[in-house]
Amino acid sequence: FHHDFSPNSRFIASFIYQDKDWEVGDPDYGLGLVDEENGFMTEGQHLFRSQRLNFINGLGYFSADRKSSEEFAPFPKEIYETDISHTNLYTYAYFHYPDRFTWIAGASGDFLKGAIVDKEQLNPKFGVIWNPYPATTVRAAIFRTLQRTLLSSQTLEPTQVAGFNQFFLDA
Repeated sequence: FHHDFSPNSRFIASFIYQDKDWEVGDPDYGLGLVDEENGFMTEGQHLFRSQRLNFINGLGYFSADRKSSEEFAPFPKEIYETDISHTNLYTYAYFHYPDRFTWIAGASGDFLKGAIVDKEQLNPKFGVIWNPYPATTVRAAIFRTLQRTLLSSQTLEPTQVAGFNQFFLDA
């Protein structure tokens, strides 16, 4: 869904539902790991663009129910149930000044509950893109992120700061 407020302003919204089932082992022999997770994610974003200044602002919410079980004979089967919620908000500003420079300044906030740890984190983001010649681009960035759950990894939030990927799957 998107709506244009003016030639320079646009609102975008998304809603995603996901269901994940994962199983390893052989239940006939009393060995196995089972993980079931279903959840939904919704996000809204506002874009503003002008000749020298662009803004991207957004807010998202993710909620999931996870049920995991472990079975290793002769030990009793263990079942874990978790409710996970993740709220995030972000703002990015892109300044195009002087010519051939783009400065990026932004921040995001993550509020994660019910995962392995509960975490509230502020994530600053800074970057610069310089084009000294038409075929040359120099980029630099420094930023902080919070690793998202696999189901909530889809987002409208910009995934790059000055061309450097800030979201990737890693332990």
